[in-house]
Amino acid sequence: MRNKRIWRLGIAGVLILAAAGCATRSRGARLAIDLLRGSEFESLSRSIEFTSFNSFGSSATAEGTVTTAFRFAKEKNKWVLKEVRVGEARWESIRDLKEALDSIHIRRTRADISIIVEALERYHSRNSAYPEAQDIADLIDQLSPTYLDRVLRLDGWGHEFRITAGQGKPGIVSNGPDGKENSADDVRAP
Repeated sequence: MRNKRIWRLGIAGVLILAAAGCATRSRGARLAIDLLRGSEFESLSRSIEFTSFNSFGSSATAEGTVTTAFRFAKEKNKWVLKEVRVGEARWESIRDLKEALDSIHIRRTRADISIIVEALERYHSRNSAYPEAQDIADLIDQLSPTYLDRVLRLDGWGHEFRITAGQGKPGIVSNGPDGKENSADDVRAP
């Protein structure tokens, strides 16, 4: 009899704790969904299941799962991904999405390269020489934190920047979207 009572109390305790966890999770999830209401992303809120929302000062992080759909087409007996559903009924071409993302990555990569070049110039003006480095990690280690306030080693696609030699001054280059050295899509400072 006593064991049954303990078992029932144990199950009740687990249910209470689970309910408390769900209440906390759903409160954060409701807040995240409420924040999307009235914004340009409201239609996406129906495709997102938020599991948590945590604020830190003036920023916040939400975790969740996005449910979407993909369209494939058969080309030469192979299935090829063609479109992704964004929102409730909008289908977007995978190629267009990739081009848009690449454009964003190029802009950010150029900005990061410019920041590194400015740090190189500050180093040069103070030391009358540019740092000698074998690779980007070595260069960034020499520039940080005196001349560079954040570590910038990767381009927008997650590839390491590379250093090129040029008239005594190191150049900073990204291999671009294809990740290949010395190809047409390499990204340099503007």
